[in-house]
Amino acid sequence: MTRQFSHSIYNVLVAALLILAMAAVTFTGCFLVSGYREGRFGDTNENNTAYLSLTEGFTTLTVKSREGALNVAASVADDLGLNDAAQELKVSAVRSLDGNRYYRLQQYYEGLPVFGRTVVVGADESGRSVTLNANTVSVSDRLKTTPKTTAEQAADIARKAVLQESGARAVDLPDVSADDLCVYNFTDNGADRLAYEVRCSTPVGSYKVFVDALDGTVLDLYSTTCAQAAICYDVEGKQLTGDYNEKLQKYVLGNESQGLYIYTLEGKNYYQGANGTYVRSDDNIFGNTDEEMALEYNKATRLYNTLSTIRRYYKNTYGAQGDKVLIGMYNDAYDNGNNSFATDDILWKGDLLPVGTVVGVISIGIRQDGSAVDLLAHEYMHRVEQNMVGLLYRGESGSIMEAYSDIFGELVEGGLSGESPDWIHNDVRDLVNPEVHGYPTTYQGRYFASGSETDNGAVHRNSTVLSHAAYLMWNGIDGSRNARLDSQTLGKLWLNALQKFTARETFEQCAQTIYETALAMDLSAQQVDCVARAFQKAGLPVRDKDKAAASRETTTTTTTAPTVTLWDPSATQPVGSDEPGPSQTDAVGDNEPSVPAETTTAALPDPAEPITVADDEDSVG
Repeated sequence: MTRQFSHSIYNVLVAALLILAMAAVTFTGCFLVSGYREGRFGDTNENNTAYLSLTEGFTTLTVKSREGALNVAASVADDLGLNDAAQELKVSAVRSLDGNRYYRLQQYYEGLPVFGRTVVVGADESGRSVTLNANTVSVSDRLKTTPKTTAEQAADIARKAVLQESGARAVDLPDVSADDLCVYNFTDNGADRLAYEVRCSTPVGSYKVFVDALDGTVLDLYSTTCAQAAICYDVEGKQLTGDYNEKLQKYVLGNESQGLYIYTLEGKNYYQGANGTYVRSDDNIFGNTDEEMALEYNKATRLYNTLSTIRRYYKNTYGAQGDKVLIGMYNDAYDNGNNSFATDDILWKGDLLPVGTVVGVISIGIRQDGSAVDLLAHEYMHRVEQNMVGLLYRGESGSIMEAYSDIFGELVEGGLSGESPDWIHNDVRDLVNPEVHGYPTTYQGRYFASGSETDNGAVHRNSTVLSHAAYLMWNGIDGSRNARLDSQTLGKLWLNALQKFTARETFEQCAQTIYETALAMDLSAQQVDCVARAFQKAGLPVRDKDKAAASRETTTTTTTAPTVTLWDPSATQPVGSDEPGPSQTDAVGDNEPSVPAETTTAALPDPAEPITVADDEDSVG
């Protein structure tokens, strides 16, 4: 009896040791880089959310299908705050990029989407799970899912809130119904709320409003229009043939296989309800009649040429694309014709497409040039990002959007020209030396606008923290050729990381995810170190040793930008409280320090090949 008892204790001890050993092995292979549960990153962090980031080795399960991705997520359901992953997660998108496949899973609660809460599972070509990024949370089982506020009431509440917020005279919005209900928990205290997600359009931009479905309060409201200014040039554009439309019996400047069409706003304001007029011609030459000359079809052909080339470059170089249907507009009177923007249009009522078709829109003002590659590549990146992730255009996540657009505007401009990027975005933001124009290089450092209520939370101003870090990676920190990331490698690194972002990504999460992605890519140790050092210089340490060093440092850096006589035309209003508007006579970009430029493609280890205009057979899909 005693021997049996001792033997039983021995078996229990052995089993316990085996469990501990297995746990140790699992933990060793599971690099839990970030595990923020209801944490906040300073006063600029709006996330107030869980964040989980796992890298290679966290599971032995393979992913070759949507079901496989769900199985991987289910294997870490406890870490995700989920009770039943099969019921609480649905695959919303599957995308391939640079040899990896990414499965984006939307969180649900009792059939309702939990807004902004997703899991992204990444797998390599063999199906091996390599990453998992998530910001899912456990939703309270006490949440009531029967609305007391009607859809009509929610629409009226949203309309009034947008009128007050925007100062616009009119608000357009689609019919709101029970299909627009969701769970919203990006509240100050993280509480779960049943809400209507309402989209609105106004003459000054598009907005998204979350209305509490129980008590009718406005939980959140923000702009979804990504505005960006540029300098105009009056140059001749190359004329292109268009599709012949049997219904219209006219040639249309657009390509059905590409899903790209050009419209003229004829000096009207898109945000005052002008949907524009498609560019059409009785013959296959655009601009050879008085009527077409009056409509400035030379601008139309330049815009068509540039947008089609940019889309092809993104697709061929990075495997990334934006909307299936993209509308390019010119001669927009929005912001007196000085502005350009990217948005989606959920109320499309043009003649070429069915009413209600959801399209991407890139619009340029009367005073802008349709051949400005860095401007249009910047705007197109907004559409790529929105279709890949859907970052919220506000605060830190909005600044991440602007940083990505600036970075890829420069990379695409350099790639199409076959020369080095100049890293100066439209003479507005100098990514080599942002501080020369009052933009920050360090998170929470000099010129960083903490807690700003203008420009959607200083999305343009603070973006240079990340875009300058990208420049440092491209330049090799101190110009080291062995450490630097060439243009294509840099682009693939940032796009691969973008696949893993959640809707309210913070600067710290962004930096960490990019660094993790660099570790997983085929980069040299020097290049990985370059990525880490770039983020360290940006005040966003990603390695444990860098974080430890940063925590020991004491600084007295001022985070309030001084009064400077600069105007940022990228924003819909002047940046800062004392900065003059567009009437200023000194052009932004004057007196910039000279930066040694690479004058030949031989100076680059990977000279990019110029890309020609996409042909009609280059389809999107």
